[in-house]
Amino acid sequence: MSEASSGTRKGDLGYAAAVIAPAIGMGGAAALLYYLIDILLVLFLGIVVAAALQPGHARLSRWGVPKGLAVLLIYLLFIVSITLIKE
Repeated sequence: MSEASSGTRKGDLGYAAAVIAPAIGMGGAAALLYYLIDILLVLFLGIVVAAALQPGHARLSRWGVPKGLAVLLIYLLFIVSITLIKE
């Protein structure tokens, strides 16, 4: 009788460990994302800005403008347009 109860007990502990381990892992992942949210937000915004600049950058590059200068011209155009709209 003691053998049956010990077998059931081991199964229950294994099941509990299988349920608790992913819960702890998800909690750890959520905590990590919470602490890294600023970095992830800046990374996401950088990807969005790069995707938005790509068509203008490609057009200026086809016209023979160097890549760095093309990006600076696009940023300059953006800043000028924002200051003109603001006033």
